[in-house]
Amino acid sequence: LARLDLGDNPNPVIDIDELGWGFDGGIDRHSMAILKATHEKRPNLKIAVWQMRGPVAPKLAAVYRDTVKLVMMETYVDLNDAWMIAFQLQAARLNGLLKRSVVALGLGKESDDGGGYRWTQTAEELEQQVRLIRFVAPESPGVAFFGKWKLKENDCPLTDEQLDNICSRFLEMQ
Repeated sequence: LARLDLGDNPNPVIDIDELGWGFDGGIDRHSMAILKATHEKRPNLKIAVWQMRGPVAPKLAAVYRDTVKLVMMETYVDLNDAWMIAFQLQAARLNGLLKRSVVALGLGKESDDGGGYRWTQTAEELEQQVRLIRFVAPESPGVAFFGKWKLKENDCPLTDEQLDNICSRFLEMQ
């Protein structure tokens, strides 16, 4: 990562997916070493990470605080398990990461070979989830998404226009 050719980009940013496998175990320790080394060699490089489904472990969180600009906490829910949103946000708060953490909601549904679990599929679900984010953690800077293409792939009623409309009102929601 420290040797990536980013051209003459005056504001380089990289995005790393699937961090948080080890809950401070071996995989996380390896990730921590990579983040630290990259930040040491390229302090102007902004790093964003996709945190796996679950809370950030304390030692990994400490490295995130020193090296990462944005933590996207993967949260694949429907209205039956929206409590996961509050759980992710509270874990970020306890680890001192909330002001640089966003809930990353899965859209559509998981592939059938992965279980076929239903994720956010309607404007009503998304609006309720965003309102929950704003209620539980108004200091969180936003919301992210995974799987937008899965909305069409799974014939979900949530449209691009609805998604944009709800997100445009993020800061005003209570």
